[in-house]
Amino acid sequence: MYSIINSNFNRTYNPNGTRNALSDIKKLLTSRDTAAQNKACGYLTEVISRYNINSNEGARMVEYLLENDITVFLCEATSNLDFTLFRSILTCVRLLWRSRQFFACEHAAHAMMAVLRALAHYAGSGSKQPVDVCLHFLCDLLNGIAISKTTPPLSHQSAYSTVQLLACLNALTTHVSTNPHTILSSALVLHGLISYQPDNLTINTNTANALLEVLKKWFGLLMGTLNHSMLVGDNTDSGMFYAVICQLGLDVFGLIKLVGRDQKADFVQAILSDDHEINALRQSLKLMKEAVSLVVTELVGFTKEHQSQIPTEEYNLFLKLLLNYFYDNINADNITDFCDMLFSKGYLMMLPQVQINRNDISVRKVSTLVLGEMLKVLADKYLMVDDIHTDTCAKDIHMGLVELQYGIERPHRIGSQLQKSQPYSLLIYIYFYCQSSENPEEATAQLLPYLVEHILKLPKSFRPPPYIIKALWLVFAMSSISNDSLQSLEERVYLEKATDRLLGMLLPQPAVYYTHNPAILLWTFTSHFLPFPINLMSSISNGSLQSLEERVYLEKATDRLLGMLLPQPAVYYTHNPAILLWTFTLPPVVTVSVPLDTERQRRLSQWLKSEDSLPTDLTTQPTVWELLLNILIQCTDKTIVGNCIEALHVCLEDGDDEARQDFAVLVWSMLPNVLAKVLIDTDCQIDANICHFLDLATTLPPLQIDQLVCLKTAVLITAIFSKNLPEHCDESIRHHYEYVCMKLGLYLLSLANQQGDNRVLLSYTNRAGFLQAVLSAADSMDERVACAALQLLSYVIHYFTKSNYQSSLATPTARVSCKPCCPRPTVWTRESPAPHYNYSPTSYTTSLRATTSYTNRAGFLQAVLSAADSMDERVACAALQLLSYVINYFTKSNYQPKSVLQIQTHLIIRSLKRDSTSERGASLLQLVYMVLNTGASSPLALAYSVDELPSVSAQCNALRALMFRIQLMLCCRDCKNQSSAGWKTLSSIFKHAILTKNDTKLIATLTSQPWTHTLIHFQLTQGLTQEFLTFTQNWLTLLKITIKKYQEVRRIQLGKQSLVIKTMVMMKRNLDVTGEFKDMNEKLLVVVDEILEDSGIKWPDARVLDIHTELADVTEDHDQEIPRSEKDTAGEAKPSDQDNGDDEEEFGPTLTSQPWTHTLIHFQLTQGLTQEFLTFTQNWLTLLKITIKKYQEVRRIQLGKQSLVIKTMVMMKRNLDVTGEFKDMNEKLLVVVDEILEDSGIKCD
Repeated sequence: MYSIINSNFNRTYNPNGTRNALSDIKKLLTSRDTAAQNKACGYLTEVISRYNINSNEGARMVEYLLENDITVFLCEATSNLDFTLFRSILTCVRLLWRSRQFFACEHAAHAMMAVLRALAHYAGSGSKQPVDVCLHFLCDLLNGIAISKTTPPLSHQSAYSTVQLLACLNALTTHVSTNPHTILSSALVLHGLISYQPDNLTINTNTANALLEVLKKWFGLLMGTLNHSMLVGDNTDSGMFYAVICQLGLDVFGLIKLVGRDQKADFVQAILSDDHEINALRQSLKLMKEAVSLVVTELVGFTKEHQSQIPTEEYNLFLKLLLNYFYDNINADNITDFCDMLFSKGYLMMLPQVQINRNDISVRKVSTLVLGEMLKVLADKYLMVDDIHTDTCAKDIHMGLVELQYGIERPHRIGSQLQKSQPYSLLIYIYFYCQSSENPEEATAQLLPYLVEHILKLPKSFRPPPYIIKALWLVFAMSSISNDSLQSLEERVYLEKATDRLLGMLLPQPAVYYTHNPAILLWTFTSHFLPFPINLMSSISNGSLQSLEERVYLEKATDRLLGMLLPQPAVYYTHNPAILLWTFTLPPVVTVSVPLDTERQRRLSQWLKSEDSLPTDLTTQPTVWELLLNILIQCTDKTIVGNCIEALHVCLEDGDDEARQDFAVLVWSMLPNVLAKVLIDTDCQIDANICHFLDLATTLPPLQIDQLVCLKTAVLITAIFSKNLPEHCDESIRHHYEYVCMKLGLYLLSLANQQGDNRVLLSYTNRAGFLQAVLSAADSMDERVACAALQLLSYVIHYFTKSNYQSSLATPTARVSCKPCCPRPTVWTRESPAPHYNYSPTSYTTSLRATTSYTNRAGFLQAVLSAADSMDERVACAALQLLSYVINYFTKSNYQPKSVLQIQTHLIIRSLKRDSTSERGASLLQLVYMVLNTGASSPLALAYSVDELPSVSAQCNALRALMFRIQLMLCCRDCKNQSSAGWKTLSSIFKHAILTKNDTKLIATLTSQPWTHTLIHFQLTQGLTQEFLTFTQNWLTLLKITIKKYQEVRRIQLGKQSLVIKTMVMMKRNLDVTGEFKDMNEKLLVVVDEILEDSGIKWPDARVLDIHTELADVTEDHDQEIPRSEKDTAGEAKPSDQDNGDDEEEFGPTLTSQPWTHTLIHFQLTQGLTQEFLTFTQNWLTLLKITIKKYQEVRRIQLGKQSLVIKTMVMMKRNLDVTGEFKDMNEKLLVVVDEILEDSGIKCD
């Protein structure tokens, strides 16, 4: 056996066929004898161990073994599952990974796969020691990968079984929940997997989703084990678990930052990039961040409770995790809530205290940084008077961290630190510290002399930043009321001067520097420099002043009091319902310099700063409603606007119907003026105020409205919507804005239609860019926006056609090719039910007034079309609805638009593919139906390509693809709401081909598509509808004509096994002439009988056909069947010589022989069988059998045993159970499988 040592390490394994030591070792490893395999492992261990780790001979020996695939033989031997042998194999593998070649040439991947198989077995059998051995090996292996700096396991380009590893970790949670040691080992494996993060790391969505599920489970399990260990007093284990959790959190933050970064892609990567994959990966990273955030929150509470028992090193890891959390969530919405939680748990006091007690340099540094980040967030929320000084405050805190750290560690020297010129960081810390302290008087009492000195040292012309004035006020007030040691005359003079200087800083608006704390109130009442507080409650609670003289005196006193409040009443405001009620009970005869409504609006605004509802006495007053509406339009404070709209909704709910209708008239009368302001002021356009106001207008439609107001509003809407929104506009506001604009456009179109006025419709269609914008909004990521856009487009087309308007296509320059501005795959989720409008197109009467607003306004329709591509669902749906109504009214009125927007067919197909089950898909189908059904008079048209004059072949392919996509949607069981629109759209495609194109070959091709038969087979088993029967009647009529013309030319009859005949037979069986659709079914059966009769098929003979278990043999008996293309289904025309002269490939075999179909079937067989899957597999197998048979007849080639087809057949033989739930279906499938294997000469045992 030692000949392997003395050899020259020939890199070619056994070149002469002679025996050598390595071949003997491999034979022993491949035997099933455990003793022999153990012996081989012993030989390998002894041979490798004879060399020094760093010697050249040892390295050459390991390379020789690796290049002769010794790893594969060792991994194969692990299938023996003997634990002693398994440990010996792992020892050999550990010796082999001395060389970097072990990790670089995928030997490590083989080893990981083998150990994962063993881990799954041992974990299922409950063997604790083998599970720990597997986990230790995996942990060391992952650390070796990181040390060797090879491809990381998380990378999508690695050969490691990362998903299987994550699946094993996921399954381990149920087996090891009571074993702390195994839990810790598993966590270390997870740490080893995530911690290796090279700069070029990229992961795919499947790996990210699997990692997310593992992290969720293991974070919960680790936190539970940590709490249990601390409860039972096991400080050693609890410290280790604490450190592992913190380290995992740091790893995940690093992974999120690395993978989520924006990478510059080259040209090829830009083409191959999948937006859907990118969005899904971002969503996974977002959920990972949420999972880690929950763990950080739990660790915050745990650390606060047990900080004295946590070792310094582990505590330092927690501080680093906190710091990374702050850095990763700088602008996140939840960071303020997180800091509030830290503040409430006393971290502002705990961090300095622990820092002093532990006296560790690293803890000291990281703790101060965490404290600085915490102060930045708290100051931004509680100290910011305006948004101008936000960056300055953060900079002041950061620059003052050294002084802050010095003051914290030496509390007795804080006074000297305050004497510096700008001790801003320390002052901000004291501001929050004194509010969290249980005894703030004691904490601030000694600071008064230093504060007085600091204030008096400031130059009189110098004014500190507003956030420092606010902090200084509270700290000064708190120290003033808690320190009575300043007794000398000089000290009291200095105190009064400092107070006077501070009051000067507060002017002219002390309210903006106010902190809600009792210290401010107490200081106010002990100071001689503030106005005496006024109490107004007696005015509203005293009803005894009934005489004229008493009431006159009351009015005079009220007038005098209001004069005292001027010029800035807000300074004296106290947040109490008494103030608000008193304001609204003032007599109108009071003579003050400020109008009464203005004063009431001011008090109402102050109230809404803190409350989102009004006192019950005010909610039913129309005057209050009007004031709320004024606040909604004029106010710029987001908090006040948000509370205002909430309060207004409550008022409308409490009011009666008459009051609501009067208020609706008021809102709609204000619409033109508000929209005119938006049109002039670009910044006002994207405010939330406008969105709320337009939403309110659509929520309260008036019963009647002046036609001139309706037209003005429509013209303004088209002008506004046609303009491009600023790039810095917030995405949520953009979606809300687009949605309410298109929703309002729909209401205007409906109101104009009810009054017989065409001008709104024409303003939509003639406004340049409006329909294009609406069409673009139909592709929005927000489903509400997309649905509104599609519905608007549909109604525009409907009314346009119904009015017999004509679009102008004569001038090529009038053709506008429209495509979404930002085409991207989206996932739409319904946030709320899409609005349904009860519009009555039949009530429309043509008006002679042909003035234009929507259609003539330049850019309006383009803007609506762009809004249809909005990410906000409401905006997109509103845009589509608006476009639908514009087209409807425009067509009804026989108008001719100045330009025609072209919708590229491939973009429609892409959107239908994404939105097959959403409301947006139904709206888009309605729009396509409107466009195709209106013919040449529509202001919108389908474009088959970007060319001016697409070829006949391109038009045919575009319509075929559109038909196929709609038919796939109709076969979806989850989109029943789209059934009606889908069938109507299919019918409109035939109408479009007949009336617009007038091409017999195109009609024949569309009629004879094989998947139409599959769709009809499917629908006959689901249930009949009026739309389905109408489509079927149209299709049968065209099919009959196509078959007859083809038979006249080719002199060929349909065979009994043809797809057409089987469809006819199925319709004969399923169409009931006694049910709900009796008349329609009878008409269909007449056409079916005529087709069968023309083909020489008698019904009793045809009934024996088993159409439920066999698809049509469209290529067999070609002498008796009508071919497709040259030898296929009837009527599908081949390309003419005038087109391109190229022969098309047969459609059926191409679809049948796609390799990914086999992958899909392999996957589904491991997931579980369903009725739908078995039905598809049966259809596919039947067509595959036909395709293979024809291929063998033409090429004279048999399938090999290793071919993908044979592997799929063998897998189906193994997995299809003939005794379970789908017994009958599985038996039929196995019959076809056996036939395919038999035809290929393959025997399967």
